[in-house]
Amino acid sequence: MLQIESVTNRELATLRVSGDLTGFDVLQLERSWEGAKSSAAVRVDLCAVKSIDCRGQELLKRMFSDGAQFSVAPHGPRFSCSQSSLLLETTAMPVK
Repeated sequence: MLQIESVTNRELATLRVSGDLTGFDVLQLERSWEGAKSSAAVRVDLCAVKSIDCRGQELLKRMFSDGAQFSVAPHGPRFSCSQSSLLLETTAMPVK
């Protein structure tokens, strides 16, 4: 189950995402992102994400292309090699 907490100030909207970014839950993040980006720059905190499927990957790519920034913990979550590669490719940010 995906959970999203949105924290917004005048300049930045942070979407704290936890759970599985998979299936129809991807639409929940997309809606939150669409609402947040209309009023501020967007940062997506992926520290508590457990897994990401193809739909989630595509959304992250679109978000990055649109200027979203991403946060991941240096020592967690434990992404699989393919997920770490996706985040590195999508965000140009090393994932450990």
